[in-house]
Formats: sequence, structure tokens, C-alpha cells
Amino acid sequence: MNKALNVLLKDGDNMDILQWEDDDLALEAAAADSRLPFDKLTSQELACFPDVAENNSSLLLYLYIRNKTLQLWHLMPSRELLYETVLSQLPSPYDSDRSLVYRVHAFLQRYGYINFGVFTSEKAPAKPAGRKVIVIGAGAAGLAAARQLQFFGIEVIVVEARWRTGGRISTYRKPTTRCLADLGAMFVMGLVGNPIVTVAKQINMTLSPVDANDCPIFDCDGSRVKKHRDRMTEVVFNEIVSTVAHIAHNEELTEISGQKTTLGEAYETVMIQLEHRHQAKVLKYWEDYRKILEKMKGTRQAMITARKTMEDLEQAIHSAAESLKSASGEREKLVASAEYNILLNELKDAIRRYDIGDKHLRELRSMLGEFSKQEPPPVFMNELDRSLINFHFANLEYGNGTSLFNSSMKDWNQDDDYEFEGPHCMVREGLDTLTTSLSNGLVVELGQVVEQIDYSNNGVRVKCVYGNKEIVHTADACLCTVPLGVLKRSLSGKADAPVFLPSLPAWKQKAIESLGFGNLNKVILTFEKPFWNQLQAFGRAAENSLSRGEFYIFYPVCDMPVLIAMMAGASAFVTESFSDEVILSKAMKILSSIFGQACPREPLDSVITRWHTDAFARGCYSYVSPDSSGDTYDELAMPVCDAQGRLKVFFAGEHTNRNYPSSVHGAFLSGLREAGRIADELIGCPYSPFYCEDEEMSSLLE
Repeated sequence: MNKALNVLLKDGDNMDILQWEDDDLALEAAAADSRLPFDKLTSQELACFPDVAENNSSLLLYLYIRNKTLQLWHLMPSRELLYETVLSQLPSPYDSDRSLVYRVHAFLQRYGYINFGVFTSEKAPAKPAGRKVIVIGAGAAGLAAARQLQFFGIEVIVVEARWRTGGRISTYRKPTTRCLADLGAMFVMGLVGNPIVTVAKQINMTLSPVDANDCPIFDCDGSRVKKHRDRMTEVVFNEIVSTVAHIAHNEELTEISGQKTTLGEAYETVMIQLEHRHQAKVLKYWEDYRKILEKMKGTRQAMITARKTMEDLEQAIHSAAESLKSASGEREKLVASAEYNILLNELKDAIRRYDIGDKHLRELRSMLGEFSKQEPPPVFMNELDRSLINFHFANLEYGNGTSLFNSSMKDWNQDDDYEFEGPHCMVREGLDTLTTSLSNGLVVELGQVVEQIDYSNNGVRVKCVYGNKEIVHTADACLCTVPLGVLKRSLSGKADAPVFLPSLPAWKQKAIESLGFGNLNKVILTFEKPFWNQLQAFGRAAENSLSRGEFYIFYPVCDMPVLIAMMAGASAFVTESFSDEVILSKAMKILSSIFGQACPREPLDSVITRWHTDAFARGCYSYVSPDSSGDTYDELAMPVCDAQGRLKVFFAGEHTNRNYPSSVHGAFLSGLREAGRIADELIGCPYSPFYCEDEEMSSLLE
């Protein structure tokens, strides 16, 4: 992590670093907080400012103006940042090229790097452009886009099927209490570069960090797993993940017999191989153990033989000594003496061999003792180890929004490099505070279910059903932000999903079909008071892999007596298949096993989500399936043209954001992106050098 990011994370809400005048670190922090490289152009900037890249001095001038503009915005994001303000804050000679300053400001504003969210305008609203856009969906993407388009002077109407805004952001509030819980999206994930953090400052939305490291895990019987045991299992888990990543990316082995391998299949294969490797290690251990025992046996046999020889020689020497004493002639004495000395030497040799054997035997016994301490367990993972591994797999399935057996082996984490630094945070007031604030001042038509999107003729016609009435909206263009799950049903011809006229082009249909859309559910439990000992989260290791995602982790909601239990992977469908009574009974049984008598018999209140059967969601968020990749997100983001080649239907939502999918900030950023694209199409590009040559613009720049 670079120095600027470190300072940003330490400063938190104060962001003092941004106030350091004319300091490279302050400018670098502003760029990082805008997801832009401090010292180079992005591909988008290169496309919009080809003249800037012609020489180094122009490039340095552009970068300073850009970074300074970002710094000024982040210092006061609650007020519109005007071009005139930027110009007045630029030191000489950076203020000399007014045209470039205007273009940089216009570019950053058009694509949502500045002047986005909920801010106070500093000048009269933009002149009506005489253009209109229909935004389908009042979630984070649709509302972000609608606010920007309206700010640009484009007439906007938002149609929303639900009787509320937010989409998959939905906050439950228990009446007459301060208890609440987010039923869908729940976290602001990371701080540095996250636009939701900027909006949080604009609307006084309180972020409450959740310490991911403070998450004890409890066994299926309710006993707390020792930290060192969990760490050891986590090491194995990380080894499995890194091994599969190496196979997929370095060895490029992602298929078996022409069939694409899923992430779950790859992990299982590696675990089987680890077990085989362990069994080979166990076999080698006992082979080596047997060899030591055989050496000990051979040594003992040699010592027995030496001992027997010593006993025989003692008798022979005694007889030879008697013979030597009784010898009378010189020759007889010489023969008896020689025989006596030979026997003595043989005895010495037998004693030497016995002593060597005794020493060797003691060494072998010592070796066997040390070797016994190294005895490997009979299996690579016992039941507890496997349950802990399954906890980590369940956590991965939570992140992916689906079973590992649905995820791409290679590209499941293709967005990892773009994760924001900093903790994940809950919103104390509920995450729907965000979408409620974004919807203020917009024309949002609730309860209007889109049946048809017709872009066959001039403009776009969106037919909606409002109760028993049919309503038709017309506009120059349409932004579709419905979830990927609903788009999939549209392709299947389901009556509860919108129909496109004409049908979407084949490449768009393929992208919709191939990218995955998962499922994730929650069980919300409200109590009279907390009984979980101020834990910020606690996990549960399930009995087996099939149920590993059931209540695998519990999140307390800030300082409220509310728990959110997660249902991930294949277990996400449990809430779709069983009654509330069965689900609540299982949840309370788990909590009782962990906290004993401190846990009440039942909650005061409960809510169980069923996002897969929600007609306007059909799941939680996107994931990369074996048949898709990061490129699929880009294809889903591409607009569709009418018969004359004019862009008419645009797309936003987390499923269209390659770098930030499956997140609120990803949806929000996609809305800003498409607002810029639509405005470029309908009212022109104010960052273009040709735009600045307009007579009205020229007078502004004088």
C-alpha cells in the first residue's frame, strides 16, 4: 500500500491529507480516492484527451489540473465544484490554459468523478436540453444515473416495479424500536476510492466498521474452536486456493476432457490430491518406522550372537588356561599359549561387537523415540478440520453469491485487484438511507412494472403496468438497470419479465445467458438485548459440506439487539424450501448451543429473505460462471442501437461493472458511467476541444 493510501486510512473521516496545499501526497490521495492513477492517464482519458499525450509537458499540466480538481471536490463534496472555482485555486502557470481547465472539469463531471451524489448546486440548473431518458429501476445504479442526467439538464423519469426505492437495498425497521437490519446489500466495502463513502459524507450516513479479524468460529456442537487450530486450517485453505490459481493461470489447465472445470471441482481435486499426498507421507513414515524396527531387530540378534560367543569363549579360555598351566614341554607350552591368546583376541572382538551393537541399539531407540513424535495423523483432515475448511468455503460462496460448483475456476475473482482499501462498514441508519436520499428531487414512478421496451422506431417506448392500468412512457433513450436475474427471465420469455422489441442482439443475449446470477439469503433475529458478548461477528462450522452455508456466520447490527444470519451457497435455497418455523428453530438451536442459557428460547421478531423468488430480483448478485469471464461484464455494459445505428437502450447495474461487480458501489459507479455515456450521445461532449471552440464557451473561457 502506498503512503497516500496509508494516510487516508488513518485519517478516516477528517481526510486532513487532502488539505495539504500543493503537496504531491495530497494530490496522490485525491487521485486514489477517485480510483485514478496519480501519475498517468487512464485509457478513457487517453481517448478523450489525445492532444494531452503528445508531449510530457502537456501531460504533466493535465495531471496536475486533474488531481487538483479532484482534491478540491473531496475537500467539500456537499457543494457543487464549479469550473470557476477550480480556475481560481490553480496556481500559476497551471491556470494559463483555461480551455484545458474547462475540459478537465467537464470530463470529471461528465463521468462522475466530481459533482455526483447529493450535493448543493452553486449555480442555476443546467438549461433544459430538450432530451428525455427513461430509467428502469430505482436501485443504486438507476438513481445515481438519474441524478446525474437531471444535473446535466436532461429530463428523467424513473420507473420502479416495487412500491419503494432501493431495489436489492432494503432495510427492515422494527416498529416502535430503533432496531433495523439490511435485508439485501449490507456493507460499504472499503473506504479509499469508494463513492458511497463520499455520498455518506453528503447525507450524514454513519459508517460502522466491522472487524473481520474478530470472528471466532464455533464447532457444530457449540464449542469454540481454538485460534491456532483455525489458523492452521486457514493456511491449508489458502494453500488450496493458491494451488488452484496456479493451475488455472500459470498452467492454464481449466478443462478436463473438454469440459470446463468449476472452482468447486478444482478445490475438491486439490483436496483429494492433498489427502493422497498425506497418505503417501503416512505410508513412507511407517515404512521408515518399520526399517528402524528391523535394524533394531538385527542389532539385537547380533548382540545375542556376540553374547553367546562371549559365553562360549569364556569357557574355552578357562579350559585353555588350564591346559597352559599343565603343559610340560616347550612345544606344548607354545601351542597352549598361542591357543589361549587367540581365544582372548576372539573374546575382545566379541565384546567389541557387543558394545557396538549396544551403542547402536541405544541410538536406534532414541531415533525411534524422536521419530514417534513426528507420527502424522492417519488422515490429512479430520472431521473438525473439514468443518473448518467448509466454513472458509462457505465464506467464499458468500462472496461469490453461489455454490463453488457454479463458479469459474479461473476468473471467479477477476475483480480482486480493484478492491478498495479499508474495512467493511455497516450503515447505522440502514443502507436504504443511501437510496432514499438519492431519490429525493427525482421523478420516481413506483409500482410500475415494465412489460415492454420498444426501441424499434424513433426514440424508446416503455410500456408499464400500474395496477390494472397500462402506462406508456416515451423518451429519446432508455437506461435499463434491472437485475441480471430478471434479464435472464426476459430471454426465457417469462411473462413476469420485460420484453425487448426488437429482441436484443445475439451477443447481448449470450452475455446475459453466460454470466451467472446467484442467491444469498438472511435470517434476521431481533431480541430484547444482546447476549453475544460484544462480538462483531461469529462463525459456525457446519456438520458437512452440504450444509456448510447454513447460518455459517452471524453479524450483530451495530449496537442493536439484532443478529443477521447468513445463508450462502447451496444453503441459500433453504429459506426458499422450508417454512419460517423450521428455519427459526434451527437458528435458535445453533445459538443455544453456542451461548447456552444466555440465549432466549425464541426471538422477539424475525424476518427471512427469499431473494431467488423475488419477482424483481431473482437472486442476489452476479458471479463469473465457467462460461463467462471479465469480458462478459463489458458486453453487458454495452448499449444497444436501433435499426439506424443510434444508441437507444443503455445498461447499468452491478452486473455491468467489470471492476466492481456484486456491490453497491459497483452499481452506483455503473450508473455514473452510463449517465456520462448517455449525455455524450444526447447533448454532446463538453470535454472535446471542438466543444470549447463554440462561441458561448469561448466567451466563458475569456
